[in-house]
Amino acid sequence: MKAKLMVLLLLVAALLFITACGEGVIGEQRAPEDETEREPFVRQGLDTAFNMVGLLRVDTNGICTGTLIAPSVVLTAYHCRGTTVTFQAPGMSRPYKVVAGYGSRASDWAVLKLEADVASGKPLPLATVRPRVNTKHFILGYGSNGDAAAATRQRGGYVRYTGRELVNSSGATFDEYRADSTQEYGPWPPGYTPPPARSTVACPGDSGGPVVAYTRVNGRYQWAIFGALSTGDGQGSDDHARCRDMENTYYAPMADHHTTIGKLRDVLQGIKL
Repeated sequence: MKAKLMVLLLLVAALLFITACGEGVIGEQRAPEDETEREPFVRQGLDTAFNMVGLLRVDTNGICTGTLIAPSVVLTAYHCRGTTVTFQAPGMSRPYKVVAGYGSRASDWAVLKLEADVASGKPLPLATVRPRVNTKHFILGYGSNGDAAAATRQRGGYVRYTGRELVNSSGATFDEYRADSTQEYGPWPPGYTPPPARSTVACPGDSGGPVVAYTRVNGRYQWAIFGALSTGDGQGSDDHARCRDMENTYYAPMADHHTTIGKLRDVLQGIKL
C-alpha cells in the first residue's frame, strides 16, 4: 500500500508540474484557523438525494461537501483540506477515507483520492463552458439548519447565474450565482421529486458543494458540474447562530479549470490502492 501511494504521489506531482497550476493538499494540510473558512450550507433548501454528492468530515468537527467525478475521485474546495478527511454520500454503507488530494489554493478547488471506488454513486461530468446569463441552476450541500440531524442531510435549491465575477487577491476568478425562487428547474433524474421553487442561499456548511445544471455533455443531456462553492456574501442574519445569510455565492468555474481537473481525475482514478 505504501509503495502504491508513493507511485500515486509521484504521478500526480508530475502531472501538476506539466499543467503548472496545482498545489498539493496532502503534505501541508491543516484545519482552518477560522471555522468560517469552510462555512457555506444551503439555507431554506429542501432535502435532496443526489447519490454522487456527499458529506466530507474534516478533522474533528469540520464539514464540507464533495462530488464524485470518478468512482474514487471527489471534487471539493481547496480550503476543505484537513489531516483526516472522509466522504459519505446517500446510499453508501460507510464513509470512505481520503488518501491524497491536490488542487489550487488561489482558485479554491481540490480533487481528492478515496481509498476505494464508490459503487453506489454515479460520477458527474464537468461542464466545459459557462452557462448563459440568468439561467437557473441547482445547488447542493450539507450543513446545519439548527436541528441535530442536519449534518447527515443533503439539501438543495435554486440559484441564478448572474454573469458577474469575483476576482480574489491572487487574480483567480469565481462565477457569481444569486438566490432565485422565480421558477422551478428541470428536467430531473427519473423518480426524483424536486423541491418547490423557493429562495435558496448558501451559508455555513456547503463549501466545495456543486452548482449543477441539466445540459448537453459529450453529445447527450445529463447533469453536469458548473462550479464548486468557494464563498458568498450578503446581508442579514439567520435564526441559526452559525449561519450567514448569503444573497450571492461564488463558485470556482469548471469552464476555467475542467482541463486540469480532468487530468488529475484520470490519473487519480487510474491508481488502484
